[in-house]
Amino acid sequence: MRATSRFPGCSRRRRAFTLIELIVVMSLLSVIMGLVTMTLWGIIRVEHGSRAAFDRLYIDATLADQFREDVGQASAAPQRWQKESAGPDCLILQMIGGRHIVYRWEEGKLLRHDFPSAGNPASRILLAQNRVTASFIRAEPGSRVLILRLAESQRHHGPDLVLEIAAALGGEGR
Repeated sequence: MRATSRFPGCSRRRRAFTLIELIVVMSLLSVIMGLVTMTLWGIIRVEHGSRAAFDRLYIDATLADQFREDVGQASAAPQRWQKESAGPDCLILQMIGGRHIVYRWEEGKLLRHDFPSAGNPASRILLAQNRVTASFIRAEPGSRVLILRLAESQRHHGPDLVLEIAAALGGEGR
């Protein structure tokens, strides 16, 4: 005699998943999780690169604004002042009223020294990056245009990146 169920259409046997079906589902889930992880890792790297590029642009813009403002307000760029001597690693700016501003590149840092006509000098670091070098150039002999040249070594990634910031002594109106 055959056993019958109280519920028509239902059998006593309950269908279960086989081991192979479980392995396939787990494998697919592993692949999906791997893809999601790789996508998130890529997004994080792009965000980090974008932030670094933005920070670099901000630093460069701030430095350019400061340099242009100082040179624009300067009346001259003498070759010597006190113990300072102008050259590729030093720029001396004579301001109106006897004040002097000295830019100096030393030990991987771009320093700005402000010497008021009276009072204590103030110094601050404008740029401190290990792969960057700074130099000061006069566009032509006797020219009023001064250039701050920043060169960043790319090591094995290609040629150096160069940023040149130009400004005219006394501003563009002179």
